[in-house]
Amino acid sequence: RRLGKSLGDNFFKEWPRGAVFYNNFEVSHTSVWSSPEYRAYFDHIDQNGGIYTKRWGDAPIKSIGVSLFVPPEKIHRFGDLGYRHA
Repeated sequence: RRLGKSLGDNFFKEWPRGAVFYNNFEVSHTSVWSSPEYRAYFDHIDQNGGIYTKRWGDAPIKSIGVSLFVPPEKIHRFGDLGYRHA
């Protein structure tokens, strides 16, 4: 089964503007990144050249991964930390 089909046709069209988790500071369970689902997602990106030929960075890759594999109630956005991505 292709990963793109499992995302649905509208996944990327409906991605909220600015919804990237900038990961200069992150706290997470390693189980997210080592889960079979995330590994398959990451391997798909890697095998199709997303990282090296399209220059996809870690922030968008992890942001999409978090949105796919972590329930919203388990995500905490730190709003009280000063951070600006420039």
